[in-house]
Amino acid sequence: MADIDLSIKFKTEKQKEIEDITLPEIAEHFHISKGQLCRFFKKMTNMPPIDYLNYSRINKSALLLRNTDLSVIAVAGQTGFNNTSYYNRTFRRYMNMTPGEYRRNIKWYGYQGDFLFF
Repeated sequence: MADIDLSIKFKTEKQKEIEDITLPEIAEHFHISKGQLCRFFKKMTNMPPIDYLNYSRINKSALLLRNTDLSVIAVAGQTGFNNTSYYNRTFRRYMNMTPGEYRRNIKWYGYQGDFLFF
C-alpha cells in the first residue's frame, strides 16, 4: 500500500501540473491486474482509486482558487479535469459548493473551506 500511495502522491503532488494517471499504468508498475489493483486499493483505503485521485485534485484546485486569479476553467485544466462540467460536479460533491461559489466566499467572507486531507 505504501508503494502505491507514494507512487500516486509523486505523480499528483510533486509535479507542477497533475498528469493523467491511468489504472493500467499503475497496475503495470506493480505487476498486477487492474482488477487486483482496484480491490487492493479499496481494501487498504476504503475508497476506489478514482476517489483518491479526485480528492487530491480538488484539494489542489481549492488552493489555486484561493491563491490565484486563474479562471475556473484554467484551474480545472491544471488539476487534471478535462471536462469543466465534470470538474464542477466533482468539486460540489466534495466541497458542497461550486468552484465559483468557493472563490466568492473567500473574497466576501474570508471563507477558507474545509480541505480534504487523507
